[in-house]
Amino acid sequence: MQIENLHRLSKLNLELNDHCFLTDSDTINYLKNSKILFINRGIPGSGKSTLAARISQIYSDSEICEGDQFFTDQFGVYKFKRDKVKECQLFIQQKVIQACKLGKKCVIADDTHLSYEEIEPLIRIGKDFNYLVLLIEARSSHKFDVDKLHELCRHNISKATIQKKLDAYELIIPRFYAWFFNQTDSKSICSLAKTCFSQCLEILELKTSFKNTKNSFLFEDLYEIRNQDQLHCTAKFFDQEVTFDKEYFFDTEVNQSMGKMFPIEIVGFSVTHRSVTADVRLRNVGNLWQNDLNEKEMKEIMDNKNQFSDKTIFDRLKFADRAHITIALEPNLNAYKSGLDLISLKLLRINKSYTNLATDDFNLYYFGECLCYAKLKKTVKIPSLFAAQY
Repeated sequence: MQIENLHRLSKLNLELNDHCFLTDSDTINYLKNSKILFINRGIPGSGKSTLAARISQIYSDSEICEGDQFFTDQFGVYKFKRDKVKECQLFIQQKVIQACKLGKKCVIADDTHLSYEEIEPLIRIGKDFNYLVLLIEARSSHKFDVDKLHELCRHNISKATIQKKLDAYELIIPRFYAWFFNQTDSKSICSLAKTCFSQCLEILELKTSFKNTKNSFLFEDLYEIRNQDQLHCTAKFFDQEVTFDKEYFFDTEVNQSMGKMFPIEIVGFSVTHRSVTADVRLRNVGNLWQNDLNEKEMKEIMDNKNQFSDKTIFDRLKFADRAHITIALEPNLNAYKSGLDLISLKLLRINKSYTNLATDDFNLYYFGECLCYAKLKKTVKIPSLFAAQY
């Protein structure tokens, strides 16, 4: 790990309070009713095993899958063998799979996990079994102090070995941060979206437009739901082609919020010929939201909608107006375009160029050309977990 990043992490660690999933009652209650995979990483002596034990004490239906088990013999003696590290990683993966198959509500993969290469199979396993996945580390003041790590390590590992592990400890950069929904709530959101689509078809002109342009007005014919068990609302996307945003990555509020439950409010849906998207209202999220439109996306919206000739119309958008949950997309469509569709319909509403109709659950705004915004008469609040996708 680069010295500069190590110093920043050490400084950040001193500013953070304990993990929310250990102290916040709302978060604890939410996770007890979800399925969560903790990927616990850290250098020997950093407090990693202590953190795993604390999690296990709070979440009774839990399973700790630790690397130490692999190197401990039948007499309880720990004997590390460098040439067996790969086998140990496979051992942990198999233990996690077994725990997930048993339906354990809380699974803890506990090992050094020095690199992304080591955690990637675990992330995949978590997604395969529809678990929320959270990468965690002990928030100890000494976790990058070689002398203190050597003193506290329970396995009599040499300073030289600890230093080697510290040198190999990767800064694992997320692809994006988001509010993630558990499997049960994801399915409920998808069901509500299908209800919305069905009620939108009460607008005869919309139904006819779908039939004429897409040759169908059946949800399953028009769209594919790519993650119906694992929906999320993106808070911050890291462009892999440019240097990642260090200020966000090292931000105290962002790191303190990792693994915390946030209530998310769904206020409506956008329905177009290519996407169905839940409109999200964010409250009390501080600086976590960093996903507003960029210049390229504004240009794309203006190029697609001839009604928008003046860029100043984007100034009329409110805080986090782009916040959304992608529900369904036409095949091969890039997911970010669902957020652009939502923004386009909001701008059309501002221009007040629509036909209005009320159904049992929604106030519908139809703009022609298979474009409809459905505002919920009664908004829906759903719990979520703030975390990162790697």
